[in-house]
Amino acid sequence: LSLSLSLSLSLSLFEQGMASSAVVTFAPALLRRAGVASDAAATALSGAVSGAKVLGVAAALLLVDAAGRRPLATWGGAACSLSLALLAVADSLRPPSPALLLAAASAFITAFSASHAGLFWVLASELFSMRAKPAAATAATASLFASGAVVNVVFLPMHSRLGGGVTFSIFAAVAASVAVLCWLELPETKGRTLAEVVEVMQRRGGGEAGRGAGRGGRAGGDGARGAAAAAAAAAAAAAAAGPSASPPREQGWWPPRLPFLRRQRYSRFGGGEL
Repeated sequence: LSLSLSLSLSLSLFEQGMASSAVVTFAPALLRRAGVASDAAATALSGAVSGAKVLGVAAALLLVDAAGRRPLATWGGAACSLSLALLAVADSLRPPSPALLLAAASAFITAFSASHAGLFWVLASELFSMRAKPAAATAATASLFASGAVVNVVFLPMHSRLGGGVTFSIFAAVAASVAVLCWLELPETKGRTLAEVVEVMQRRGGGEAGRGAGRGGRAGGDGARGAAAAAAAAAAAAAAAGPSASPPREQGWWPPRLPFLRRQRYSRFGGGEL
């Protein structure tokens, strides 16, 4: 559970740490700062970013099973990092290029939506056992939305103070960290049952403790087999001694023992002959 929870929390922090929601939310402001003439034009152009998000989600429906979870998360993080690096270059040009900035932002949102946007929810349902899933998935989801809110709050001040080149370079480094994390730590869950995934995570996260627990389990199994053998021997000895008289059945409170009804049967009440 600790490895699965750590992995889910890390993915939730890193996925929002690459400014996936901030780019969509503040796309009109970025275009306005890049030189678009009016707020209305910037808002209209930012519709291309929303359209890229829809395109990426549609691609994710096909890729999540065709490519597998681990390759999709790894290469998706790499694509996000490259597109954010291009976005840093586009936002650093003087004079800035709104067309290049819009193309880079759309490429980033397409890559993110096709990989990590939906993959997080798939992994949140596959990495935990049924007993641990409610609490663990809730913690990962809360971390996802909390980190997204923090990034949205600091995005514009960070962009104004550091500049677009430095800001998006930081986000590109975060996306690259996601790719490395998924390549090194994320197991492939495609085609595996929930029990198999849980076993893999326990084996990878247990280490010496898991091996010690296995030795303890084997010792407990030997003790249980010994106890079962002793119980079987006792049962055989009792059978060889012959049948013993069973104690008389105690009379319940129903039906009542009435003298004038002694020979009647109380079938409707579940009783026998009195």
